[in-house]
Amino acid sequence: MAQLTKVDKQKLAKALYLSGRTNQDICEVVSMSTRTLNNYIEEGKWDMLRAAHFVTPDEVGKRLLKAIANLVDQSIESEEYFQLGDDVSKLTSSLEKLQKRNPLIDAIETFKKFITYLVTREKRDPTLSIEEVQRINTLQDDFIKELL
Repeated sequence: MAQLTKVDKQKLAKALYLSGRTNQDICEVVSMSTRTLNNYIEEGKWDMLRAAHFVTPDEVGKRLLKAIANLVDQSIESEEYFQLGDDVSKLTSSLEKLQKRNPLIDAIETFKKFITYLVTREKRDPTLSIEEVQRINTLQDDFIKELL
């Protein structure tokens, strides 16, 4: 890997962290200490960003469907069908709102999946460098900013 500046290392570490890589992996790839990485994570509130990256409308939709299924199962077991309609209606309404997709959200989710794919592929593909992944991630960020 070419020598990266401190700022470049921090940006790369953040991209890897947000893509789900382990702290140990990140430290090895970026050549930084665990203490430095932990400081970046804490100062930049990367944990919250990482959590936000994985709480997507698709994930929320799956959880809503599971909640609806659980409600139906519980009402069948308890024979309390009269309460089921209102609860299912509310959850279904929330699900319908989620399904009215924003193209920007779709682009962000697709980019996240692609970066995760590239980071994973970089481990086994000698023709792909982590610098290229970082450059693609930067271009994706720029594209999203232009859409805003």
